[in-house]
Amino acid sequence: MGEPADSGLSQQVKEAQLIEKLAKARAAAIAAVTPNLTATVSKDSVTAAGTTGLANVLAQLDAEFVADDLAVLALNCLERLEEPHRKDGIRVVVLDDVSALADIATRFLLSEQASQLTTQAQACLTALGAPPPALGAGPPGQGGTEEERLTAVAPALPALGDVAGQVITLVTQLLAGTYQVGGQAITPSDIGGLDVLVAQKMREQPAASGISIHVDRFEPPRRDAQILKDITRLAMIGAGLAAALPGAGAPGSQPHAQAVAASITSFLSAAMTAPQAGGPPPIAQAIHGEALEQPGTVIVYARVTAAGDDDVVGGQLWHDQWHHLTGVSVEYAFFRPGGDVLGTGVRTVLAAAQGSMHQGLTDFDRQRVYPPAVRPAQHEA
Repeated sequence: MGEPADSGLSQQVKEAQLIEKLAKARAAAIAAVTPNLTATVSKDSVTAAGTTGLANVLAQLDAEFVADDLAVLALNCLERLEEPHRKDGIRVVVLDDVSALADIATRFLLSEQASQLTTQAQACLTALGAPPPALGAGPPGQGGTEEERLTAVAPALPALGDVAGQVITLVTQLLAGTYQVGGQAITPSDIGGLDVLVAQKMREQPAASGISIHVDRFEPPRRDAQILKDITRLAMIGAGLAAALPGAGAPGSQPHAQAVAASITSFLSAAMTAPQAGGPPPIAQAIHGEALEQPGTVIVYARVTAAGDDDVVGGQLWHDQWHHLTGVSVEYAFFRPGGDVLGTGVRTVLAAAQGSMHQGLTDFDRQRVYPPAVRPAQHEA
């Protein structure tokens, strides 16, 4: 009687074991074609000693955000200028090399020295009984500007060493527009063109209407610079003094006159000679300095001081993301050449870029993340 019961129970156990094996087999088959959802997908972080080419491009875009801010800040400062400073109109000069401001001091020093030497040379010519060189007028029927008349007259005068020829060469080059002056472009952290961007963004603002905006390093030299006229005049008077010395009839005046002539030669030679360390000669620096001192000029200085980036590639099960965070810091100042500072500061901007990498770099998006953009000042109607 017990055997049939045992046989039935044994059969049920076998069936249960068979069902369990079938379930495990199905689970194994499903697992074989199903991703492991608990697996950790690693994220690659790109770190380099220097920025990549793409990072430079994105940081350059950050510089545009900074330029937007500086344009508004500068125009807000100009709005606060008192009326006497507006009578000659406002001329904005944007530069990225603060060392260019030393050209203003160079212009002052050269002008003062040229004036003193001119006065001494004229006194020596009077003491020697020699007529002063004809200045400001060319041969009969000669027209043109004063610079052109000086250029025509000076070669006919006795040469004062090679200096007079250097002056005339410089005048000719300036009249032809081939002599370049101004500071060289500096691009810290490989981010350049900030001065161009600031000028562009300023012109785009409605508040810039009626304001003349210039990029300093692209400005041609002024052909009517007063310092150029002063130096040319001194060279011509010095040449006349040198010619009067051999046949002079006042022996007591000759030693002093010879010393003055030698001083003029040394001064002009130094003014025409480029520094050994590089850069334009002092006369070209002085012409640039005079241009910065034009009435109504306001200088907008901006220079990149720091830039950086972080690049991260993130991977998920069905979707990859490319993330890029860049930042640029800029120091700036707004002031008049006379030293009246209108505003200074440091502006930093961070911007994020991201895109999908699942089917190539798509869905690209870029936005400013810090700080909020500067807004134009509000004025009562």
